[in-house]
Amino acid sequence: MTSVHTVNHEKGKIMVKFKSSFIAFALLLLTLSAAHAQQAPAAAAAPALPSGVYKMDKNHGYLVFSYLHLGFSHPLLRFTNFDTEIQYDGAKIDNSTAKVTIAVNSIDSGVANLNNELVGDKFLDAAKFPEITFVSTAYKTTGKDTATLTGDLTIKGVTKPVTLDVRLNKAGEHPMSKKPVLGFSATGKFNRSEFGMGMMTPMVGDELSLQFEGEFGLTN
Repeated sequence: MTSVHTVNHEKGKIMVKFKSSFIAFALLLLTLSAAHAQQAPAAAAAPALPSGVYKMDKNHGYLVFSYLHLGFSHPLLRFTNFDTEIQYDGAKIDNSTAKVTIAVNSIDSGVANLNNELVGDKFLDAAKFPEITFVSTAYKTTGKDTATLTGDLTIKGVTKPVTLDVRLNKAGEHPMSKKPVLGFSATGKFNRSEFGMGMMTPMVGDELSLQFEGEFGLTN
């Protein structure tokens, strides 16, 4: 029994020494990591882009919307011809403005008959109102890379305020063109019935959900 007790006692001392050594080693690692973090140079801030007019690269611009169809699905439609321009204030981004012009006849549902119906007088009435416009009235920063963009949306001669949630994806020099470029995403919602397009509601959803993706290059 004495020998067994002695062995267990020795094992206990070894375990205590091992735990003490492990704790000391862990503290040493933490100390070294903290010292390295203090000595490491701070990451360079992204260069501020110059103020000016930034126009959308049509090869990298996307405008999609959807609605609820009879409760079964959310069809995805897009406009293939539109222009977007940003007057960017590099010193104070909240002073920036945006304007969007959309060619109504460029709507693309993927179904020819539906396209014809949508540009007809029951919906967008492209013959009388060939363009949809959005002109911003306020840009408000909400986070490091987020903001809200409020503006006047005009469809079929009716103008209503609409607010979009905006994310600045990147601002910097384009790796190929070497020119200043801004990249934005934006989402928003509005009711089509407010613009004289309430046909087939509520079976076909009144609310339209928008998504925009675009890259903008400095023009001056």
